[in-house]
Amino acid sequence: MAVRQVDDAQPRAEAQAQVSEGSAGEFALAWLHAVLVMHRWDLAMQTATIAFRFRSATRWLAPTIAARRLHPDDQEDVVAAFLALGTAHHLWHAYASSCVREHTDRFAGCHEHLAIGGRPRPLTVDREEFLVVDYRTVPGPDDHGVKLLEAPMDPLWSLVVKHLQSGYLMDASYPSPCS
Repeated sequence: MAVRQVDDAQPRAEAQAQVSEGSAGEFALAWLHAVLVMHRWDLAMQTATIAFRFRSATRWLAPTIAARRLHPDDQEDVVAAFLALGTAHHLWHAYASSCVREHTDRFAGCHEHLAIGGRPRPLTVDREEFLVVDYRTVPGPDDHGVKLLEAPMDPLWSLVVKHLQSGYLMDASYPSPCS
């Protein structure tokens, strides 16, 4: 489902196109499904940029090293394994579980009611940000799968999708600064 703000002056057809078959919005919602419903961080990382994989792995490493579950000298090997989607690595399960938990905790109880909010938000020529909302909390009528907002939305999460000639890759996934 797409959600759009009334003051965006975005026609219903444009809002529907955001999540139509083959769109970046459809990709973003499918990526969230892999994480939130399937609990498959490996699938999520298969469709993520190397930069996102690197940020995700290094972000997980800092508290892991602080908790003395990993020696600092081993971090380069771990990052290299995670960048290569080394699911057989002995720390992959802990890493993947932590990343999935971060997402599922944030979306607890609403993963079946997620929508992309508002107009497309281009960040660069090849990157677009999507705001993720729980469409049940967005005031406004539902117009054939497109919710027309009567008030500003309160996004839960932000996703950045990189556009490629052959499709899309996830470039970032983080709590929305608005929430």
